[in-house]
Amino acid sequence: SGNSFRKVLLVRYPHPQAWSLAFQTSVPGEVIDQFDEEYVAVFIPTTPSPVNGFYFYVRKADTIELDMSVDVALRSIVSMGVVADTEAGKHRNHLQNP
Repeated sequence: SGNSFRKVLLVRYPHPQAWSLAFQTSVPGEVIDQFDEEYVAVFIPTTPSPVNGFYFYVRKADTIELDMSVDVALRSIVSMGVVADTEAGKHRNHLQNP
């Protein structure tokens, strides 16, 4: 997972007022060429089994990049949020109302 997933992101899913942890993956060049804006490929895993999930292309501007390791994000997903980042609350708030 550490090599497959490049970054941990927040994306609006499953609706505009919700945020989900997502992993940025690579985007095939042919796909990138179809967009006028910058898009990223994301995998949104399900909990508690992160081997299942959803794969989307989303506008990069609609994501928030987190300073969180893939391992910490996976632990949070597998534990359904029970095991959380010990640094939570120490980071600057990037979330704004839509």
